[in-house]
Amino acid sequence: MRFDLDKDVKFILKQLNKNGTGFLVGGAVRDKILNKDPGDYDFATDIEYSELKRIFADYNPKEMGAHFGILMIKVNGKSYEIAKFRKETGVYNSRYPKEIKFVKTIEEDLSRRDFTINSLAYNEETGIVDLYGGKQDIKRKVIRFVGKPKLRIEEDALRILRAFRFISKLGFNLDKKTAEAICKKRKFLTKISKERIFDELSKILMGNFAKKALIEMKKLRVLEMIIPEFRYAYNFDQNNPIHTDDLFNHIIKVIHLCDYDLITRFAALFHDLGKINAKIIDAKGIFHFYGHEKESALIAEEELRMLKASNETINSVKKIIKNHMLIYEDVSDKTLKKLIIEMEDKNLKRLFNLFYADLNSKGIKSKKENEQILKNFWDKIENIKKQGKILQFNDLDITGIDLINLKFDNRKIGEVKNRLYDLVLSDELENEKEELLKYVVNHYKLDNNFKYENSCGAIVFNENTEKVLLVKMHNGNWGFPKGHIESNETKEETAIREVFEETNIKIKIIPNFEREIKYVPNENTIKKVTFFAGITQEENVIVETHEIEDFKWCTYEEALKLVTYKLQKDVLEKSRKVIMEHIHTTKNEILYKRIDKIRNEN
Repeated sequence: MRFDLDKDVKFILKQLNKNGTGFLVGGAVRDKILNKDPGDYDFATDIEYSELKRIFADYNPKEMGAHFGILMIKVNGKSYEIAKFRKETGVYNSRYPKEIKFVKTIEEDLSRRDFTINSLAYNEETGIVDLYGGKQDIKRKVIRFVGKPKLRIEEDALRILRAFRFISKLGFNLDKKTAEAICKKRKFLTKISKERIFDELSKILMGNFAKKALIEMKKLRVLEMIIPEFRYAYNFDQNNPIHTDDLFNHIIKVIHLCDYDLITRFAALFHDLGKINAKIIDAKGIFHFYGHEKESALIAEEELRMLKASNETINSVKKIIKNHMLIYEDVSDKTLKKLIIEMEDKNLKRLFNLFYADLNSKGIKSKKENEQILKNFWDKIENIKKQGKILQFNDLDITGIDLINLKFDNRKIGEVKNRLYDLVLSDELENEKEELLKYVVNHYKLDNNFKYENSCGAIVFNENTEKVLLVKMHNGNWGFPKGHIESNETKEETAIREVFEETNIKIKIIPNFEREIKYVPNENTIKKVTFFAGITQEENVIVETHEIEDFKWCTYEEALKLVTYKLQKDVLEKSRKVIMEHIHTTKNEILYKRIDKIRNEN
């Protein structure tokens, strides 16, 4: 049997066999027999490691594991692994070989491999080398360990999960002795690192035959070794008219109907496991699972954290699971707004994919009816998006500091802000500080005897250095020069005067920029500060120590980091464009005047 190989693979084989003996090995040979396009090509050879590096010196050789004799090269932008023939003896911690010995023949190398379907080698001179019946097992669609199954597992217990990965990928069946060994040795998985288990489980979930693999994992009691909660899901009768399947079979149906997206499939894997804890029985004996989505999200977080999944994966899976019941509810615009903000576009699409899979797994409604349900839900979301930017939690026009100054403790602040956020999202309150404060005062029965203070200040930019002036208050906070309006002063005059009094810097106010912030400095006061943008060419600051403690000329980026309060950061961000346009315009005007002068002189 001869394979049609691409030119780069042929080139590598030719170089190996020109200088020694080389074979294409493993999954690439298996995939070629199956008429599949191999994703990767791996090679094995008897050539010494140092010689390999010399032969492929022009192909960016990198040591991937000198201890294992593995070299990676890159040909026409694609990476290939070349490994020395080796034999592994002894076992350390069901993972590592105690001894690695480099050998001379492909036959010895193939004897260490896991499954017969992966213990194949090929080169164009000898054709396929098949010592363990791999070709026959491929034809029979059987996964079988090379040699003694128990020994193969003891060498590396991860091979248990690799067996299910190949079920998921290829749709093959386990050989009887292989299945028996897996069941007997399944506890060896406890010796394997969580990272490796997560990696293999991810590959299982992403296969075309993931459903079949998970059924087999249940049968051999392997799934519960990885995710203990599943032992309670087996044969768990949901005893509800809308659920014809037990919990386990429902879950694997949902996984099967999901797109090939890892986060979506992990969400499907965990989405209903919380039903076991949330079960209640009504007067008719029907089971209900109110709030199971929250329980399921907690289980997912705990298990994925145990498996060393990334924080991004964990958080995305949690969000999707937590919201997967919304498709069955009459949700308010407020809830949908929160959903849009929380999920972002990529996770919103994943959530809808889980909606689709969950709806169609039950067989209660037709596919067409379910599609209409999904469309109606999506249309609601799109209509809300069209209404404009949705207020985010941190955009509330009342801050934690405001609430601290109103004498709320840290525990209460979150509760107050969440309540205000809900009211603003549902359009019951305007996101305006005084209206929010009025509600807080009335609802929490606070003293409403507020004094109102008005101040003005300026964000000062230096035209020459393009730096912004910050001042440090005696309380340690960094911000901008500002102070109270005096009688018969305009706001602009106050800003100019306060800058000069605090820093001895003279400024010119730039037109068309004025921003107002409001905050609560103490429980009896609402303070309003109007900021202008000011330009100067002066750099020599003389601080009035009774007014401020220190000063600093900063770049825009430095200032943004150093300014203490978010409200002032926001003003700084908004001022930048105006300031830079003014500076640019001024420089151009000066340049044009110089050009005109030269022209006139000539």
